[in-house]
Amino acid sequence: GFERAESRYAITLRQIVCAMRNRTDSLEMAQLAVANRDRGVVGFDIAGEEAGYPPEKHLAAFQLCHRENFSITIHAGEGFGP
Repeated sequence: GFERAESRYAITLRQIVCAMRNRTDSLEMAQLAVANRDRGVVGFDIAGEEAGYPPEKHLAAFQLCHRENFSITIHAGEGFGP
């Protein structure tokens, strides 16, 4: 799909691998992202409900990205409620 869209619309597409705050596999997701940097993956992100799931729970994933000089984003302040 990416190659077809890039050729049809003269755009460049890249991906950010997004881990969910409420899951425990963020390190594996970060490893997957870094391992595929040569295949168009340009960053790592966490998203999802913030209450009870602080970014510190994903510290190992962020440390890996830092060591590998790999871009990160953190979704924050986008939702609230019970």
